[in-house]
Amino acid sequence: MFYFIVSDIHGYLDVLIETLKIIDLKTNKDNKLIFLGDYIDYGDKSCQTLYYIKELMENNPNQVVALLGNHEEAFLQWLSNPTSEVQWLMEDKDFKTIKTFITEDEYKLIAENDDILYISKLVANMIKKNHRELLIWLKKLLYYFETDNQIFVHAGIEEEAEELWRLGTPKEYFTSKFPPSKGYFYKDIVAGHVGTSEFRKNKELHEVYWDKKSHFYIDGTTKNSKIIPILKYNVESGAYTSFRKTEENNWQEYKVK
Repeated sequence: MFYFIVSDIHGYLDVLIETLKIIDLKTNKDNKLIFLGDYIDYGDKSCQTLYYIKELMENNPNQVVALLGNHEEAFLQWLSNPTSEVQWLMEDKDFKTIKTFITEDEYKLIAENDDILYISKLVANMIKKNHRELLIWLKKLLYYFETDNQIFVHAGIEEEAEELWRLGTPKEYFTSKFPPSKGYFYKDIVAGHVGTSEFRKNKELHEVYWDKKSHFYIDGTTKNSKIIPILKYNVESGAYTSFRKTEENNWQEYKVK
């Protein structure tokens, strides 16, 4: 039985599909695929990525878990109040994300308008009308997923609360906690949110990062690396492994812990 964990896809659906070829959910129905959030922004298939993950969950009940990331949270906050949260839209460079949620004809309605508040309200209404079921699903995503040995979360938890972390963690920590924690905790914590290259102080290194204690970080900064690291956990042995591409373009599994 294995858990496969990925995070921070950021609209790079093609990279995700290629990466998931490693994952086997059919041979053992106890295997799980866990997404840690940040499915949208940066890439050119944000909306399509959400639909893809939603379909994976529906086709593999009890095997696929999807958590909420800070990018989905900000997107939902903007949708709920596109006037006061207009900053989110202003940060969507060239409307790269919202273009994936609306049609070409709908985009033409806003392309020549320079009233950002008008555009924000109009596009939010388009998205809510066109993707009602998707948004219902998105709003139901969990902040964390817990097992006997791990806490899976997008950003982090309040570790000083120890066993009371569920009560002691401010909601914003789950999706936006910074700086990331290191050190020992009574369970392993697996998170995304901060690129693994930041931990290594090397912009060229994007593989899974383990702090040699209780923390694993798996955000591969996909917008730069075009890599989505996978962390694999063997429930029976307790071993953590990951994968890298060889020169022959094959996946090679290697030990993390």
